Amino acid sequence: MDRCWLRGEVGDALHAVLCGAGYNLRWLMRAVQRLGLKAFLLRLQLHAMVRAVLQLTPARAGNWDVIAE
Repeated sequence: MDRCWLRGEVGDALHAVLCGAGYNLRWLMRAVQRLGLKAFLLRLQLHAMVRAVLQLTPARAGNWDVIAE
């Protein structure tokens, strides 16, 4: 771990947790690359984005008052 710039005991604990999270994310990305799951994850992300956009669209719910405000 690098030098901790966060103050106090809480900062030290937070720094350790964030370093662990970063390590796990790097490990996961290496596994994705090694196993060739990139296309699957991109499709999953695209599906989630489309669902989010459709849920935000007022026309889908039939509530056009949101647009008028």
